Amino acid sequence: MTRHIGADLLKRLVVAENLSVGAPVTTDRIKCFQNCGGFVLTTTGKDLATLSFFQRSIQKVANLFLHLDARTEESLKIYELLLSFCSVSAMRTPVCSSILSTPVSTGRAVTPFWIIAKTAKMTFTEAMTPDVPISACRLMRFLLKEVFDCGKKISEFLQISVVSEIVVSCVGGLQEFEGPLLTERCQLLTEGLRIAEVAALDDDIRPELLSVVSSGLCSKIFNDQIMMNPITHQLQTSTAPENIPEWSLNGTEIILELIKVLATLKDFSKLHKDLYWRTLKDERLIPFIAFAIANGSDDMVSNALLLYNHCKQVPEFQSSWLGSLISSWTKSNRIAYADYKRLNGSCSNLNESFGMKGMERMQFGSEEFSNISIEDFLGKVKQGMAVNGKDARLSQIVGVFEKKLSMMESREKELETLISIKDHALAQNDRQRFSNGSSGTELNSLKTAIAILENSLGEEKLRNKEIRALNDKLTEQIDAAKTQAEIAIERSDHLQKEKLQLTELLQTQQTENVEERKIQHILRLKFDDMTEKFTTTSKTLFEAEEQVAKLNVLLMQATEATEARSKVENAKLNQLEKSVTENEQKLTSLKEERNKIQLEKNKLECLLKGIGR
Repeated sequence: MTRHIGADLLKRLVVAENLSVGAPVTTDRIKCFQNCGGFVLTTTGKDLATLSFFQRSIQKVANLFLHLDARTEESLKIYELLLSFCSVSAMRTPVCSSILSTPVSTGRAVTPFWIIAKTAKMTFTEAMTPDVPISACRLMRFLLKEVFDCGKKISEFLQISVVSEIVVSCVGGLQEFEGPLLTERCQLLTEGLRIAEVAALDDDIRPELLSVVSSGLCSKIFNDQIMMNPITHQLQTSTAPENIPEWSLNGTEIILELIKVLATLKDFSKLHKDLYWRTLKDERLIPFIAFAIANGSDDMVSNALLLYNHCKQVPEFQSSWLGSLISSWTKSNRIAYADYKRLNGSCSNLNESFGMKGMERMQFGSEEFSNISIEDFLGKVKQGMAVNGKDARLSQIVGVFEKKLSMMESREKELETLISIKDHALAQNDRQRFSNGSSGTELNSLKTAIAILENSLGEEKLRNKEIRALNDKLTEQIDAAKTQAEIAIERSDHLQKEKLQLTELLQTQQTENVEERKIQHILRLKFDDMTEKFTTTSKTLFEAEEQVAKLNVLLMQATEATEARSKVENAKLNQLEKSVTENEQKLTSLKEERNKIQLEKNKLECLLKGIGR
């Protein structure tokens, strides 16, 4: 409870709701303001983001997600507090960067960003409160945008598959346009498309997003809104939309966000590009643009004008029809207000009673518009005439529309009050007449008429059911045909790519064949040259062999002659050797005799010397 009260108190101290716009203020618009910048900083919170303790404080608040159950009201209050801060542009970056820089918890090994992503994947059944996943998705979108603004990647904080699972969980919830949570399902689908638009900036996750947010799914979302949203029925009428259900405003947001997603993905997918241009050419977009400008928040008006800029790329887009539709809705409300003014006297009393005093005139720049001059201004804009000698600025046109729509809303409330008073008076008169019994016949006729009306109403309901069933069947058939067409287009693209590849391969083969023929011609010339050389060499070889044979014969003859000579010489040599041997023997014997004689001589000398002594 302390945190609950603290979150509310801190929210009131730092930011304040800024609902002073021309469009009607409803509960759904107040919720939309939390996402579309409907808050302004108070004097207390003006310099809060610059204080040194601000980042640590935001991180402590974000760490509460780690300990609180996401389904509790306390956790939802923290989401509302952070979203109110993020809705102010001056605080968005400091708050988101503080959450992203929160360190990993030592106890659970997770970050607040991971817990927020986990909460965003919850279904309504798991969350028990539809606002829980919706708020988590809104905060998730701000955090993802801050990731890209800082030049970082999603993979640095989360797994890529987590973002895809969040988008799948959001866009897959709107299957039927019935039930008590239809408005919340439309809001969740809108947030899923916004997350897909932001996440498509990441090159890593874009291929997976192209399959998750496929062209078939985008086409189904668009066709569902066109078929079921009551805004489409205003295409053929010039009166202001009445009895529009609450989810129609959210359905209009879906259309606006879907076009933005297609505009982001069209540069990366041919199917998305074809659907983008096909959607812009659909004239059923016109009432949605007009309704967004007439009844939407500031963000919706901005997106509607952005969609109008996209539609102007199509030459066939009927801008005059759009202006006529907005002008006719404005005119019908002005007539109703004039009738109410005649019944209730002075318009100033009405303005005072409904808190509209001082709203009869408004000022934009140096030009001042009254109730009458607004109609003149709108008429000139519709006819393409200049205002005060110059073209009207876009801010002036938007301002005039906001003023006019504010007047229309106040007049509508006044008329509703008057009608309720009249209905109450008529009911009292009817009760008095019935109690007096003076109009029994009228009562019977009234009962009969009521019975007839009830029967006709039942028949109309049956017809509506049959028409809806037929529409569903036709939608399924159209979707099946579109799916088959998309498959055929994909096959055609695949075959075209294969054809281009085969053409390139054929050209390559032809080039290689030409080069091979040139090489073969060169090789043939070289072969012929080598053949001639081989023939010449063979002839020369044969001649050389003949000469070698002749030389061999001569060599054999010379060898034989040499051998004969060598035999004779050997015989002579042997004789010489024998004679030499004999001579040597003789010489040896002579040497021996000489030695003997020398010995004898020496002996004689010795004897002679002995004798001489």
